[in-house]
Amino acid sequence: EKYDNVARTAAAWWDDFLPKFRGGNIDASVNVSKTLRLKKELGCKPFAYFLHRFRKLYLESGMLPNSVFRLRSKSTGLCLQRQNKGYVLQNCNGGTWLHQGNMIPERFPTPDALQGIIDSLQFEYKGKVTCGGHQAYGCSQCPQGHGSEWCNADCAWMFACVAKEEAKKVKFQKAKTCCSGIREWNSLDCWAGLTGSGPETALCDVTGASVDQQYMFDRAGHIWHGSGLCLGVKEGKKLKKGSCEK
Repeated sequence: EKYDNVARTAAAWWDDFLPKFRGGNIDASVNVSKTLRLKKELGCKPFAYFLHRFRKLYLESGMLPNSVFRLRSKSTGLCLQRQNKGYVLQNCNGGTWLHQGNMIPERFPTPDALQGIIDSLQFEYKGKVTCGGHQAYGCSQCPQGHGSEWCNADCAWMFACVAKEEAKKVKFQKAKTCCSGIREWNSLDCWAGLTGSGPETALCDVTGASVDQQYMFDRAGHIWHGSGLCLGVKEGKKLKKGSCEK
């Protein structure tokens, strides 16, 4: 008898949801007949009951999405496709299916508020401010490539470094609802850090606390990362990170 304990657990308890585990392809040597008999004798509830019992977590973390999508570049007509730990641009027929995921953390702006934050930077106060351990002329100058870690004291991080007075005007999304990131369909992986070759992946932090896994779509179709940078396309039809103004 083959002891693939993960497969044994799925075969014994997932019921009608078994096709979601490895496409339902479990080795014939995985024998859970004793467990199935015991389930019946004890009157165990089905897996659907478990999902319903914890539906708040499954729905509001985006694990059970209402819809899935592919992402297509307007400039190339190509779609994102998973390759190793990251993504490349390929024909959309092979594009990776994605959906929004992870709960919204505290003080997470709405898409419209994000646009307002960006617009406000045009009229930013350029006097000296304290960023935390250093000073700069205007909060937008505090991060110097270090993101939220260098945006403190007189300033607050909202996908960009803004004055605390401006941050008080921002409308936030309801915390602990969906969604603050991008997740792969039928996967435990979410988009994580945005690198020079596009987003990387990591196991989803369904709480939404990881700034590295925070992504938002703005009204213009840009995909913002928690670092304040956006996903883009560079020469050679390759992915990149860059300014959200371009």
